[in-house]
Amino acid sequence: MAGVEHRGVFNLEVINNNKKFWIQLFKNIENSPTIEPKRALKEITSLDINIPFNLNNDEVESIYLELKKDFIWLEFFYCKINEGLRNSLTDSEFFELKGLCKWIIDKINNWKLDSDPNLKIISLCFLVINLFNINIWFYLKDKINNIEIENELSLRVIKFKSNVKCYESSLIWEKEAIQKIDIFIKNRDWLGIANNWSIFRNSKIFAFPNIFQSQCFLLLNELCLDKLTRSLERYEDYFSMMSLVNNELYLLDSRFLLASKTNNDLLKFALLFDLELKNHINLSNEQEVVLAGIFANICKNKELAKIWFEILNRYLVRFYFFSGAFGIFIAKHASEEDINIYLNSLGNSRFGQTLSYNYSDDRRILTEVFERFDSLASLEKRKILWHIVYSKYIEHGLSNYDGTDYMNNLCYSVFDYAVVSYFLECVNISNLESKLAQINQELTDIHSNWTNSEIDLRSKFYKLISLLQPIYHTNLVLEAKVEKLQKVGSYYVPPQLVNDKRTGLMFDFTLDG
Repeated sequence: MAGVEHRGVFNLEVINNNKKFWIQLFKNIENSPTIEPKRALKEITSLDINIPFNLNNDEVESIYLELKKDFIWLEFFYCKINEGLRNSLTDSEFFELKGLCKWIIDKINNWKLDSDPNLKIISLCFLVINLFNINIWFYLKDKINNIEIENELSLRVIKFKSNVKCYESSLIWEKEAIQKIDIFIKNRDWLGIANNWSIFRNSKIFAFPNIFQSQCFLLLNELCLDKLTRSLERYEDYFSMMSLVNNELYLLDSRFLLASKTNNDLLKFALLFDLELKNHINLSNEQEVVLAGIFANICKNKELAKIWFEILNRYLVRFYFFSGAFGIFIAKHASEEDINIYLNSLGNSRFGQTLSYNYSDDRRILTEVFERFDSLASLEKRKILWHIVYSKYIEHGLSNYDGTDYMNNLCYSVFDYAVVSYFLECVNISNLESKLAQINQELTDIHSNWTNSEIDLRSKFYKLISLLQPIYHTNLVLEAKVEKLQKVGSYYVPPQLVNDKRTGLMFDFTLDG
């Protein structure tokens, strides 16, 4: 069954007002008269085919043509959606829309397989709903009750197979891409799928999803999720999965609930990976809690968690809205092994001076992770994370330098929140003072020790300064003189050091400026 392109509503106020409109329309709808789409019903029943999935574009258009004769205002319904339904529909149009919705509810509630074996009536209902550009089933949870149709649709939804194939005229790279992605899917090569999916992201299969399968999926999500979950357990059509979950009408609550219930790793991956680069998402605390539970479930398979976390965290900005959920996951669910899996998924380069991809965004996103973790975790759990992060910061940041990378400061690390937290919560005051004295002594003695080159000397000097920065900053935090986290663009400035004339000779500056 062909799809119809939706024109998006971009005004948030209009979107919210339209939601209120539909709530009002469905209120007490059971007392409204039924208005049947007579012409469209006659058109679809005259088709001599097994309807689900099989309508071509011409057949869909012929049905819609008759439907718009039944209800003239449907011709301009997308425009009315964008303008706001409450103000753009007349009283008579509102009356007809409510009557049409009442007809849909009645047909679905009274549907029997014996009387409609080809699901033509249901297909017409789905075609009408497709024009409304809403997830109508969210509003009808308490108004539809038909076990027979739930059972039938849960069997039908997995029978659809996407048709992604090559043609004689296809470019060589297109043919190769389809062959590769099929192998990746079959072998559960998650990195292969993730790395090559961009080729298919804008495919027509997602711009025009199958209406029947899409509405089946949305209906079952809202009315009988357990049946849908069981039905999809062995479903292997990844293209269809991505088409279903890519639907802009698919609610985040439903997505995360299905991801938390399913044992189908391909489906779970599709539900999460589909969110990549969707920059309009703002998760609620409840949604983050559910997502944190999903991460915990993924970590039951450590090898799977290593790969999936790497995919979700290699470009933090692509899944920036996962930050709060990762913080909750580490605080409430993660073992020490899970914490290491998460941190390793970030890549060693982020612990050093190399600014990974987009420094300010990476730093902001990771700070959100650590702040959420900090607010929820026990002191014992916090000490575990801060210690692991600091060890990695020393190993991959300050100790891992070469001749071209000798100035490595805390202010260049996206982990500064965790590094300062380490000194605040893992090191007592006396040890802090001892460490300060030790580093200051090493800075004083730096003039007396031989090094292989000027670069090595500078590297050692800046490393000591970098070690000194978080300790000095921690003292200022304890004295309530500064915030725990420096603002972007600000530096963690160490205390004024004892000046020495030799410093000016070596570094062309003096420590007092």
